[in-house]
Amino acid sequence: GVVRGELAMVTADWVLGRHDAAPDWVVALRDVVSVVPSGGTPVTSRGEVQRRMTWRQAWNALVRDRDEVHVLRRDGSSVRGIPVVTGFDHVEIAGELVPYEAVVAVRCPR
Repeated sequence: GVVRGELAMVTADWVLGRHDAAPDWVVALRDVVSVVPSGGTPVTSRGEVQRRMTWRQAWNALVRDRDEVHVLRRDGSSVRGIPVVTGFDHVEIAGELVPYEAVVAVRCPR
């Protein structure tokens, strides 16, 4: 589907999109087909540390915040819940182990 919003951060693994007061979207960069600029000011350059942030680091932040997320998976299914544990290649949500490779996008509170 289409995710609309300001491109707030880009890493080697994922992008962060923000749209007004709506929840943020974290989208797997491998699943981004195109980006259409809407004009305005371009996204500022990020430091090397931010560009190197991995999926696991993003999930660690979501686990720390203990907020409910909505995960959209590559097979079209989804899971909602509070992420509780991250592993090397997966996250546990609602009693289910979700591989990072299966995640297309995560809708999460700010």
